[in-house]
Amino acid sequence: MATLIESAGRRTLKDLDYMGGLSIQWWAAVRALKTALPFTGNPYRWKESERQVLQIGVQAAPMVGLMAMCANTEPLGDCAER
Repeated sequence: MATLIESAGRRTLKDLDYMGGLSIQWWAAVRALKTALPFTGNPYRWKESERQVLQIGVQAAPMVGLMAMCANTEPLGDCAER
């Protein structure tokens, strides 16, 4: 009987330890968001955020088009006609 209670207690303590670590990690991430986000932390980060959006989205369009041509894909208009 003691073995069953001990194993249940050991499992419970292990799960509580996991949940405690998860809670610590969650709150550390929430606290870090305050300084990382441009609208709650540094207001000068908006310029950097805008630069990253343009670099990822707009400047990647030629590469996406080139990859589409190399993959021999058809435009959506041709696919819709079939």
